[in-house]
Amino acid sequence: MFDPDPPREVTKTDEGGRFRFSFDQPQFDERVRGKPDMFVIAVADGYAADWDHLHNAGDKLDVLLRLPEEKIIQGRVLEPDGRPLAGAELRV
Repeated sequence: MFDPDPPREVTKTDEGGRFRFSFDQPQFDERVRGKPDMFVIAVADGYAADWDHLHNAGDKLDVLLRLPEEKIIQGRVLEPDGRPLAGAELRV
């Protein structure tokens, strides 16, 4: 799954959908040290997320992400007797 650490860098796309993270080599080496698996993740309101898993962050520096339309999963959680169960935690 995703890296549980908070994002190391955050940026937004420009009007052409382009983004860029810019580091000099020592900064880049410091950010990926001990993290052989990294993710670039894109999120936007109304769309499902997309990400690219960078197995070796030093090898892949061009990324194309496509955000599909958001799909909504909804339902109810009931107790065995059919009563609604408030406060249940759900995960995907």
